[in-house]
Amino acid sequence: MTQVQFQESKGSKSAKTSKMNFVNRHFDVIQKERGYIISHQVVNLAINLSEESIEGFTELFLFPLTEDICLIKLHCRQCVNDLVAPFDIPIAHYSNENRLNIGQEGEIMVSVPKEIVEIMQTDEQGLIKPFKVRVEYKLKQPQSGIHFVYPDPNREINKSILDPYVFTINHPVGGVTRYWLPCLNRFNDKCTWDLIFTVKDVEGYDELNVVASGNLVKVDHSLDNPYQRTYYYEQDVAVPAQFIGFACGPFTKIRNLLYQDDVALPQDRPEIKAFITDRLSEYLEPTMLPSESPNISKYWVSDIINWFIEKFPSSVPNDDTYHSSSFYPSIKDLRFPFKSLNIVFVEGAYHGISITAGLIICNSQLLHNYRIIEQRFETMQFIAHGIAQQWFGIFLSPYKWRDLWLGLGLSYYWVEMYYETVFSEDKIRLDRKKRIESVTQKDVNQYAICSDKWNFPLSVGSFDFIQTKASLVIWMLDKRLSLLGYSRRMPGLIYLILGDAKSSLEMNKLQGFLNTRDFLLLCKFVIRRELHDEINAFSRQWIYGSGCPIFKVACKFSRKNLIVEFDIEQKNTNSIALNSSNTLNSAYFTGKLEVSVKEPDGYEYINTLDIHKPHQIETIHYHTKYKRSKVMIKPRMVRKEVTNDEEVAYMRDMMVEYNMEEELPEFFGLDPENNVDNEWMIHEWADDPAARNASEQWEYIRVDPEFSWLAKFEFSLPPYMWSNLLEESIDVIDQYKAVQALSKHNSKAAATTLMRTVNDFRYFYDIRIEAVKSLSNFGSDDLDGIGTRHLLKLYESIYCEKNEEDKYIPLPNSFDSWEKYFLQKAMIASISRLRDSNNLAPLEIKKFLYQRLKWNDNSKNYYSDDYLINILVRSLANSFAKINNIEKNSKSNKDTSTSGEVFYLSLEDQEYKSEIINIIEEIMRRDRSLGSYKDVVLESILWAKSSLMMNQVIDKNKHEFIYYAKVGNHYSVRKMSLRALWILGYNRDDFEVKNLLKSLSTSDPDLGIRNYVNTLYGVDQGLIRLEYPKKDMTGSTRLKLKFSKSSKPAKTLTTPMECEEDIRVEDSEDSLSNSNATEESHRHLRTKPHKHKKSRSSKTKKEGKQPSIEPEAIKQLIATIEESLIETEVAESSKKRKKKNEKVIDNPIHISSSRKRKSVPAVEEISEIEKRSKKSKRPKK
Repeated sequence: MTQVQFQESKGSKSAKTSKMNFVNRHFDVIQKERGYIISHQVVNLAINLSEESIEGFTELFLFPLTEDICLIKLHCRQCVNDLVAPFDIPIAHYSNENRLNIGQEGEIMVSVPKEIVEIMQTDEQGLIKPFKVRVEYKLKQPQSGIHFVYPDPNREINKSILDPYVFTINHPVGGVTRYWLPCLNRFNDKCTWDLIFTVKDVEGYDELNVVASGNLVKVDHSLDNPYQRTYYYEQDVAVPAQFIGFACGPFTKIRNLLYQDDVALPQDRPEIKAFITDRLSEYLEPTMLPSESPNISKYWVSDIINWFIEKFPSSVPNDDTYHSSSFYPSIKDLRFPFKSLNIVFVEGAYHGISITAGLIICNSQLLHNYRIIEQRFETMQFIAHGIAQQWFGIFLSPYKWRDLWLGLGLSYYWVEMYYETVFSEDKIRLDRKKRIESVTQKDVNQYAICSDKWNFPLSVGSFDFIQTKASLVIWMLDKRLSLLGYSRRMPGLIYLILGDAKSSLEMNKLQGFLNTRDFLLLCKFVIRRELHDEINAFSRQWIYGSGCPIFKVACKFSRKNLIVEFDIEQKNTNSIALNSSNTLNSAYFTGKLEVSVKEPDGYEYINTLDIHKPHQIETIHYHTKYKRSKVMIKPRMVRKEVTNDEEVAYMRDMMVEYNMEEELPEFFGLDPENNVDNEWMIHEWADDPAARNASEQWEYIRVDPEFSWLAKFEFSLPPYMWSNLLEESIDVIDQYKAVQALSKHNSKAAATTLMRTVNDFRYFYDIRIEAVKSLSNFGSDDLDGIGTRHLLKLYESIYCEKNEEDKYIPLPNSFDSWEKYFLQKAMIASISRLRDSNNLAPLEIKKFLYQRLKWNDNSKNYYSDDYLINILVRSLANSFAKINNIEKNSKSNKDTSTSGEVFYLSLEDQEYKSEIINIIEEIMRRDRSLGSYKDVVLESILWAKSSLMMNQVIDKNKHEFIYYAKVGNHYSVRKMSLRALWILGYNRDDFEVKNLLKSLSTSDPDLGIRNYVNTLYGVDQGLIRLEYPKKDMTGSTRLKLKFSKSSKPAKTLTTPMECEEDIRVEDSEDSLSNSNATEESHRHLRTKPHKHKKSRSSKTKKEGKQPSIEPEAIKQLIATIEESLIETEVAESSKKRKKKNEKVIDNPIHISSSRKRKSVPAVEEISEIEKRSKKSKRPKK
């Protein structure tokens, strides 16, 4: 039930609404048209976990901008119950071309009584005094926006691992608050908040707590019920409704994340608290502390906030050559926008985190203990982005949906700056390079990142694309600002934006928004006026335009003129679409492109080319004056001698870590010392005929050496030049390009170069991992299996030792060096992908992986080997898959084993088949008794079995996957079981599996599983469900309106006047949901709809009639309907209903059409709605 009340704001509440200064506030078009803005909102809800419902009211304090307000428009969906009323709001108010505005202006339109308009007065500043709108409502079993996790009472039987929770969901991006709270759900409608939640404990569980967006004021304990409490939260910083949320659960363990060496809370720092249940509390301390060393008492969450507030401003240069100090503020510390930051861990969440104002709701999957290595990086990444978005995205929210990219890009760039202080710069640069490859592949006929054409709220895929490209566009703009003479670059802009917001907050003014237009004006302000066109061109191509450039570069040497000629052809990624007629934007991109040429004299010359058209030819000078000079092929690959003191110190530390001899060798990267009879199969480039006969005028050429373009470069060099680049360049991007190029060159010399790269620990560990992955392409018989030999010898030399029988046995696990640990896992996965000319793994590979798994020893290792066993089990199963090199290069490690191609096992493979199955079953039995972190071992076993079934190594069996897919198992295990059922084809012809998938897609308590099943069917739902399960016959919303005006103004009336109306609200067309094509793909998941007659409201909706909601008209219409019902009733009992037709002036008037009635024949409607026959069936109250 929803009740709306209008009342003039007065008393203490009006004082609260006057905190913000509205005099100089800018109002957008929608605010001006509707005639009011919101200043404050009160939410008072009672949470009932057993019924999965929330019930209460909300009060909106509205400031009128005009005296003739006639309509109040609210965003309110999903408030459905079993009451039916005869009228309809609001879709008939809009024409077909304006239906997109429904999502922006509101789904509910309510007429303001004339009595309220008449009493509106102005204050001393000329503003009309605010009035209050009270909405009472109840929401039961919601399907979006808010999620209930209520474990089954027989959880001991069902082995449920969930505690009772209820929490809001607004990630990847806000926009679904309207699904659980009547509000003004727009970015521009910022206001302060009072949040009040009443909760009653659930029998059999710990005491329930509520954590909300804001600062906790007090907790009241009920005098009548000792198990009931009321929590009061206050958010005194204006934020949009999209970023208001709460979480309720048995959070009995609360940890204050203190700042290091700080007893009292430092200035401008928020109070940080972490909330978790008792069952998961053992993981909280390891998750928040970097290690369990007693000398470390600094939580990394507080370290992130310290860096953002204090260390980031100090990293911004404090001088500028263009602007004087009078125009440019001095660098000072920033402040956190909210008084507190709460981090809550819940189970059954949709995404890793859900970010709201001062509250981060985290999935329990992010928790880990000290013995887990992998998870800590993902957890830090999620929470760091959540903290950065407290500034960019929530405190400074986008001005419109199209400006969402700016908050995502700035926050991502800001977090990367922090990562450079924690991790290495090479790590950040290499990750950025991989994101560029991803964006250039996906940005085909996509909309611009700043565009109104996206469907908001965004789907998961759209959100990831915008966030990734936005971060790269901000990074490119940082490079361009440096070239345009702004020394502070992007950090200076970030400081200016946050400094201005801080000043506004200190003066009790409403903070600004993230507006693309204002951001570009700021970029122009910090550079010279004559360079403003450069910013205009950049924004037109990268912000308001779509696609990415593809540069095809070719070069040749003119011996006559001693010049190097570059032929540069540019294409747009939009032009490679299959249907070129539907391309969005094929414009070319402009800017400065650098190329460098290393000539025979040993120097590298860098030249800058001006890219200004789709195809151009540029020339640069060749500096070596001797025309006969050419580059000779080196007889062997030799790393340069170490001369840098810093590099020498680094090498000594690495040698200690790798237990090498104390003597620092003169050269690095040489062949292994135990290369007896060339067992390592070393081949030099001088032995390669193509390289031996080559004669070039340069050692190598680098395109975009400064790494400043979001683009794809198609530039080819001879393979030996890529080898020279890999050997001599210290830039991780050049090394990555060289490894990728060599992996595609089918030669023994290329394999030898990659092997040496893996063996040289001076390379960044990610480069060594990329070289390991590339070596799996060199296992064919044409190359005598050189890749197989190199990978096996590398693994044996690093991770094994020889026994008395001169055989290699695995060393006990030791993960003290994380680089060696990640390299070991990559090497095992790469060995499993080695294939001969028949696309089959040699028996040697199967034996090797079997022995590594059998002899795995983690008894003396501090860290857990769960993920290592996961890789070993997967790799062992993957060795039985028949895949070719194309599949190896295009698929990830986890998907290369599901080709499904039928082949026959050899006799030797048949012998190993039973042993492999036996060891997998043995590991499964051990895991059942000992367990593993997040059941990653069990997950790998299910993956392995599905892979062996897919490749017909073992018989198909669905029962085990069905058992592990049900509620009560870990999320990763359930997800893997569902994947197995899907790839094995049970979803197409098995009735039991089809019903299981259908049930999980609509009613599973874990939102992650629910969304994963829908994703399998091709439905990228994100936060919006295409169709909700209806709890009543019509899916309507019952809206109870209550108009009242205050008696305090000296008017003719001395007592409040009220009138109530029952109005039916159909769920409006979701203009923010996905396209019709997506809806069609979701039809197989829809439940069978209830069969019922169409209501009069449906007819009104079809015919475009605008229902009247004036009080007098409603009274007359309801009276006429009652008279018609009495006259035409056939099966009426002896008790007849009394007709009420009273008129009250000074006392409240209640008019309702929800009386109890039996089924009646057709009814004629004589009022404004046209005649239509209908059967009406009223459920009991």
